[in-house]
Amino acid sequence: MTADTHPPEADQQPFRKPIDWVLYRGDRLVVSALLASLILTILLVLEWADLTALASPTALFYLFSAFIGGNLTLITVVLSINQLVLSRQLQAPGPLRKQIRQTEVFRADVAAVTDQPVTPVLPPQFLERLVRSTNGEARALAQSAGDLDDERVRRDIDALVDPLVADLDRVADSLERSGTSPFHALSAILNTDLATRIQTARHVEAVHGDALPDRVVSRVERLDNKLELLDISREYFKTLFMQKELSYLSRMLLYVGLPAEVSATVVLLVVSSRTGMPPLLAAPGVVPFAVVLSFLPLAVLFSFVLRVATVTERSVAIAPFTTPETIP
Repeated sequence: MTADTHPPEADQQPFRKPIDWVLYRGDRLVVSALLASLILTILLVLEWADLTALASPTALFYLFSAFIGGNLTLITVVLSINQLVLSRQLQAPGPLRKQIRQTEVFRADVAAVTDQPVTPVLPPQFLERLVRSTNGEARALAQSAGDLDDERVRRDIDALVDPLVADLDRVADSLERSGTSPFHALSAILNTDLATRIQTARHVEAVHGDALPDRVVSRVERLDNKLELLDISREYFKTLFMQKELSYLSRMLLYVGLPAEVSATVVLLVVSSRTGMPPLLAAPGVVPFAVVLSFLPLAVLFSFVLRVATVTERSVAIAPFTTPETIP
């Protein structure tokens, strides 16, 4: 392999890690809490500067009336999410048996190419084994092609192997330190451009196939097969992640929706019961806190949908096609 002349990823995109943490890597509840804290800070500053109408009973009446109606709308969102998840989970024995058999065939294919009798059942461990096997195949291809006389062939193989090995090293290290959920497997390989690697491998075989020794052709074919299995694994784990994420989102919306609805209702009843501003609501920070509590369901929905949308955008295409969003 040739020396990697490209600058490190962190140097090319210094803000990528913090942005990725907000978009999809970070804990969604933490992101929701940070968003709520930001809103609370803004409201407290505005209240301190006396730039808002938070001391007006009329303004509070209309504001919390809107919160009650908006948060009730989230109930329909929860129902829709649950219907979506249930439609994927509830199956008749026939389709369920077919799905299980297809999954077993896929696991057997991975076990065969990785030279292992069985494959792990946890997604990160399963993917790590396939990634390390693919990485080893790429390195073996580079060694097999090292003594070829044709400079153009060696250059094309290096163009395939060098970035692929760098990518797979990063993915393997990430998987080794990750947890056990499907998202940990998915996030590790999400930014890997498998479609381009597969296309490059097939280009090498199609253009130089007649000039390559059989051992090199065999290596290219095995590498192509393993890359395809990696792409299938990523798509399958994305399906598992989406089902788990949507179920978790619906539960979190219910957890935060009830306190938000109760607090908005209490504030609305209090401001409607008298003409002046109630002493409790007139205390500094009380109204901003009640507003943020009513905003919590939206903050939770925002953080979860942001991750689902980001993951979908970055993995919308499967090999042999790709999109600009899926290229790191």
